[in-house]
Amino acid sequence: MSVPVIAYVDESGRLADPNARHVALVAVVAPHTREMRKVIRRAGRSGKPVRLKRRGGQEVKWWNATEGVRRRVLQLLARKEVQIFWLVVDKEGEGVPDTPENYGLMFCELVSECLAYYPALEVKVDVHFATREQREKFDQFVMLRLGIRPFHIDSQQEAVIQIADFVAGAVREHAEGKSQFLEIVQPKVVMGKTVKWREIKRKDRDTGRRLPENSGGGLLPAVPPWSGFTPYL
Repeated sequence: MSVPVIAYVDESGRLADPNARHVALVAVVAPHTREMRKVIRRAGRSGKPVRLKRRGGQEVKWWNATEGVRRRVLQLLARKEVQIFWLVVDKEGEGVPDTPENYGLMFCELVSECLAYYPALEVKVDVHFATREQREKFDQFVMLRLGIRPFHIDSQQEAVIQIADFVAGAVREHAEGKSQFLEIVQPKVVMGKTVKWREIKRKDRDTGRRLPENSGGGLLPAVPPWSGFTPYL
């Protein structure tokens, strides 16, 4: 049986922050997770095989990485067999409540583009919500619109998700005119677009696809037996 193509999804920026105009959401699609792990191992200082696990007691993310580490991660990624899909949401100076529905709208806007290329895509998203109830509501929302169940993971489970964090940081800084790191991986970009938040909301209203009021506690489909993955609930 063939190994499924996996999309690793993460964001940069906060929906609820009115001072952050843009939120970037990225999907890094890869058929070979093993090659992606090599990026993590080799992205340490001077290219030595140092994991991006801890820096002063914290995980190394885009926001606390040096410019050198940022550049090395993206340069290494650019040599791999990956495809990048990105979405920038322009909030137009407004704070947007960070709810499962609102995050789900942004997520579906991006992942629907990925599914057009890979209908059988397996999607792993960085843990965004703190509670199981919020994650289940998000899952129900996504399943209603896309017919897929995303897996919630953090970098302690699967360090590859850090790569999506780095790409998302590069995309948001590019949108805000702060840096040109995105150019390093530009040849890997399949789709990139900037959409106003109000347009995403209007698009969802126009389709009439709303969550049933009692959908929050229903049973979710079983995890496919071939995935070998335990979802982070």
